[in-house]
Amino acid sequence: MKHFGILPFLVIAFVLSACAGGSKGTNNTNNINNINNVNNLNNINNINNINNCTDQCTAGESYCDSTVVMTCQTQTGGCLDFSTTTDCATSQLMCQVVGGTASCVASCNDLCVADETRCDGTELEQCTADGNGCLSYVLVEDCASTARTCEPTPVPGCACAGECTTDACNGDVISSCSADAQGCMHPVTGTDCAAQGKVCQLNAGVASCVCSGGCTIGAQQCNGTIIQSCVDNGSGCGIWQSGTDCAGASQQCRLNGAIAECFTPSGPVTLLFEEFNTWSGGSPVGWTVTDGGDTGYTWVQCNGCAYENLSYFSIKTGAIALIDSDYFYAFDDLMASPTLDCGAYTTVTLEFDHYLKLYTDDWGQVDISVNGGGSWTTVRTWNVNTFNIHENINLSSWAAGQAAVKIRFRYVANFDWCWMVDNVRVTAQ
Repeated sequence: MKHFGILPFLVIAFVLSACAGGSKGTNNTNNINNINNVNNLNNINNINNINNCTDQCTAGESYCDSTVVMTCQTQTGGCLDFSTTTDCATSQLMCQVVGGTASCVASCNDLCVADETRCDGTELEQCTADGNGCLSYVLVEDCASTARTCEPTPVPGCACAGECTTDACNGDVISSCSADAQGCMHPVTGTDCAAQGKVCQLNAGVASCVCSGGCTIGAQQCNGTIIQSCVDNGSGCGIWQSGTDCAGASQQCRLNGAIAECFTPSGPVTLLFEEFNTWSGGSPVGWTVTDGGDTGYTWVQCNGCAYENLSYFSIKTGAIALIDSDYFYAFDDLMASPTLDCGAYTTVTLEFDHYLKLYTDDWGQVDISVNGGGSWTTVRTWNVNTFNIHENINLSSWAAGQAAVKIRFRYVANFDWCWMVDNVRVTAQ
């Protein structure tokens, strides 16, 4: 019975031998494949390491680390970094950088005077001793990094460039002239005035947002038949806002003092009637006479005067306004009426009698202003003889609805004849 104990052991040994599988040749092949797989993995890792590295310098770049020449070279991982090239001390030499390259030298080749400064383009450099006491220029500051330039005189250094002296308006945007961290004055974009309903305006070098072309808040006006009030646009500027249209009630709009109101007009109404009977200070009362051209002769009152052509002006009545260029040279003379309020009317008419005698390059004209004399528009011009004519001119297209209307007579001549005017009437309804 003891022999049965050996049999199970032999069976187990046989089974284990069979589980080892294959021959020795097969096992060797598997081992080689495993080694190749490991090598391939290592190669991949090496490639990844190369791809992931970061160069620390530029190939060929060098510097001195005390007596040692350090040169930028490719390292084991494939990246550029500094490594020791030569220790000059082993040859009783010193390391010095000349022209950007480090090398071993027997003695210093000083390139400058200690502490001397210079400009190299926009860079400020100073003469500085290295670890071996050799003098060369090193970078102190690149002035361009702070929007400055390097100026060599009077002492090399960073100086302000492109400075402004005043604020500016870029359209309606304020550009303020302000000091930067270096104290240099440069334009800085600021407020957009248009966002406030204002415009940018420069006054004595200072830009600010101001109201433009607006009105006085609370004021009223007539725009044709429409009552308008000046209101705040939200930024403190006045703008006209339309209200009641008087035409809806078959009425007109007029200013009653400072208040715009609707009313039913009656007319026609005479706004001006001038017979030139009363003059004061060299002009009809309320009128303005301007002596233009060569001064000395201009519009005058002729009330039965001994003027040689007066009798030819047959439709006059009493005194007249006379301008005579026969006794002098260049004339460009004006006679302007008082200001007329035509704001309540849709029809405005000018009438007058006149006698105009011309010679060469002279003429007479009537102008109109709707802003109290600020600007003028020519209504009619006469450049041919016009004897004893009663004129009737419709001024409605200019004057209707306007509160500051003036008319004027302009005479341009050069040693010629005359212009006589009487019975000027402006009516409206």
